[in-house]
Amino acid sequence: MHISEEHIDLYERFYQQQLSEKEIREFEARLVYDKEFSEQFEQYKQIEQGVRDHYRNEMKQRFLSIDEEMDHKPIEKHLVKKKWLVFVAAALVVIIFSIYKGNQKSESRQLALNYWPAEPGLPVKMSSKGRFDDAMNAYKLGEVDEAAELLVSIDSDTSDYFLGVIAFEENEFESARGFFGKIESSSFFFDEGQFRLALVYITFGEFKAASEIFQLQVDRKTEFASASKELLSKI
Repeated sequence: MHISEEHIDLYERFYQQQLSEKEIREFEARLVYDKEFSEQFEQYKQIEQGVRDHYRNEMKQRFLSIDEEMDHKPIEKHLVKKKWLVFVAAALVVIIFSIYKGNQKSESRQLALNYWPAEPGLPVKMSSKGRFDDAMNAYKLGEVDEAAELLVSIDSDTSDYFLGVIAFEENEFESARGFFGKIESSSFFFDEGQFRLALVYITFGEFKAASEIFQLQVDRKTEFASASKELLSKI
């Protein structure tokens, strides 16, 4: 079974204890009601453990090899010791770099979340039923899977916008990028869709693409110009 990139990212954040209490509750609930999500998580855990075991065994074997070399070649102990130190230093560099990249990625996503606008959804008509009413009712009740299923069946910029919002808030950033990118310039949701798209770019570390959108927001003096100007100073 193929594990989606969005799910891998969420699983990593869960393992690294980077989820909020609300996100943890949602994660655990999704394991119960979303069979595919649960199966992919089990597969991820197996792969993660396999990788850890592989590198743990490899490092153990290397240390044993170095110890044996030091025991059998006393004349060259200083050279073997140097080799051992180089290996340890290299391993530390890899670990530190991985931690740095992980922190950098986490900080970028937190920055995007800090500026992510709350979306209350479209008002639901009380007299005559509109084509988005069922989807909006589900969205407002937090039933995002049902809302997404209903929105997918409606081909419009409005659907793409809300599907992008749902995808982002479900940590499915690649999908969010696709939905926001489809919104046409003539759409009522274009400016906000572009602003949200720039925030998606930030989560991927694509700061140049994000900056271009923010600058356009500032130049065109949209309602997101002020936030865009702040973000330009932070990325």
